[in-house]
Amino acid sequence: MIFTLAFCLSLVAAGAAANSVGTNKEATNLDIRKMVDVNETLVVLMRKHSNQTKVRCQSAKKAQKENETQYQYTLRARVKGGAVPKYVENNVTVTLEKIGASENYSSTYTQDGIKYNLTLKQMESNGDCFVIFVHKSDGQQGCELIAPLSKLNNTLRECKKYYKERCNGTNFALYKPRKCNYK
Repeated sequence: MIFTLAFCLSLVAAGAAANSVGTNKEATNLDIRKMVDVNETLVVLMRKHSNQTKVRCQSAKKAQKENETQYQYTLRARVKGGAVPKYVENNVTVTLEKIGASENYSSTYTQDGIKYNLTLKQMESNGDCFVIFVHKSDGQQGCELIAPLSKLNNTLRECKKYYKERCNGTNFALYKPRKCNYK
């Protein structure tokens, strides 16, 4: 089961710029460590890649810090279908990598044989939300809008504006209020 969420945090390597499914080529790469600093569950609200998935309610939670550049995350998602919602969890190791000569970092992890590279593109100054660009080794790529669980009811204005105006592709909502169980 592939869920990008992994996110979260972790993740995207060096400057995936973009094509018709990505972001504006001039978009700045921010430091993903700001997202890694979040110690609560991160929820993927929507994304513009991998839209054929049968999972919803994707989230990521930092489980453990191994060292300054490696973290363990638990990825969780609900599988679509069935009378009773079924949730699956996967543990991944997220590695932070410097972006070129800058002081900023992106992150990577591998799940089910697919490598995920994540770059932070936008965030609210108070940490209410993040927009990351995900590049997968299977060729799929695009943005994700992510927020800490405690911030889901906030306006997330800056992130939503960036996501709408700068991220290309078809939008796919993963967050379903009252249908998702984030533990």
